[in-house]
Parts: sequence; C-alpha cells; structure tokens
Amino acid sequence: MKKHIIALILAIALLLLVFPAANASEDSLVTVTYPDGTVVSMSLQAYLAMMAGGSSTTTATAAPMETAAPDEVPWPTYNLPKYSLSPVIKWESYRAQAHSGPSRNYSEVGAYKPYKISRADGLFIEGSYVLVDMNYTTVGVRRVYFTRGTFHSTGSVPEVSLTGYPAVTTNSVLPRFGPGGLYDPFEDASVGPNTELTVFFEENGYVFAEFEAGFQLVRAWINANDVKPE
Repeated sequence: MKKHIIALILAIALLLLVFPAANASEDSLVTVTYPDGTVVSMSLQAYLAMMAGGSSTTTATAAPMETAAPDEVPWPTYNLPKYSLSPVIKWESYRAQAHSGPSRNYSEVGAYKPYKISRADGLFIEGSYVLVDMNYTTVGVRRVYFTRGTFHSTGSVPEVSLTGYPAVTTNSVLPRFGPGGLYDPFEDASVGPNTELTVFFEENGYVFAEFEAGFQLVRAWINANDVKPE
C-alpha cells in the first residue's frame, strides 16, 4: 500500500513538471525529500498544487499571480501551507533563540519562551533550520527560523531548496516578519532605495528576500510594490 501511495505522488509530481502552472518558474525551486528517502525536484508552485488538500493544518492552494505578468518578475507567487508543530517547543528549553535566516550567519531575532508561544506552524525546512509562523503573546505574529532540534518533531514539514532572483528596492522600506500587515514590522531591517536583494518568492503582495541591513545578513518580507527585478 505504501509503495502505491509513493508511486501516485511521484506520478502527480511528474505530470505537474510536464505541465507547469502558467505563473510558476520552469526552474527547479524545490527538492522534496519524502520519509522513505525518495527525492523529487520540482517547482514549489507545483509542489503546493500537488499537496493541496493534504496534511496541512491550514487549507492552502497554489495562488495565481494576479498583480504581475510572468515576464515582469522572474520569481513565483504562492501561498505557503502550514504544518502544526505540537507540542510547540521542548519544555526543557527556557528560551529558544531564533534567527531571520537558516543559520547563525543571519541576524538574531529574539529568544522566545515556550509558554508564551500560543501557536507555531512549520512552513518549510532548510538544512538544520525550520521557518516557523508563530504567535508570541508579547510581540504578535512572526515568521522566524528555529533550529529543528528546538521542537520534539517537525513532522511532515517539507525540506526545500530555494532559488534566489536578483532584485533591488525602489524606495526606503521597513520590512515585516511576514507577508502582510498582520505581522510585526522588522525595525532593525529597514533599508533605503537601491538596496540589493535576493528574492525567493512572493506571497500576499510581499516578497521574501535576503539582504544586508547595516552589518547584518537578514531575511525578511518587503512590499512587492517597493521591489523590482535587476
């Protein structure tokens, strides 16, 4: 039975690769590693389409790009599914340190107490870090990276490899900790116009980008209206 399920998943993935969504990049954006060790490369847009209605705790479907034609920006647009991380954090951790990106080379973005995290959902895993969408009772809603070992289990959260696209800011910007006004502003990551970025994707009108702010390497979310491809 397990072999049949895996075969079906691979078949759907291959069909999505042959017939990519109109707004998805033809580049391989994601390497998905299944629990049995099977590795499949596909666009993240195709992956989300395949997984729609799957084990995500939040219903998520691939989002069509409505604000820009494919030839205007090279990066894809979609909605990330969320995977519940429960129990939230190992209780033996008094505080769990988070970073803005998937290594200690990125800026530190707080140390969080387990009992103040009312919700934590995994979005994807990069190396030994997982990007988490969480609600912290004293600061609000944020997306930050924790080490995988922070949690008892990362369950079905997918492992990905993101492709970056060169871009630049067109105005002075104050990034946020997530794609929208619901998320906290990232005060330490404000940058001026003509700041070089590496954009990975767009969600809800915001691009997820990597850049330098001061002397720090940062990943944060910037309004797509303030960014253009290079």
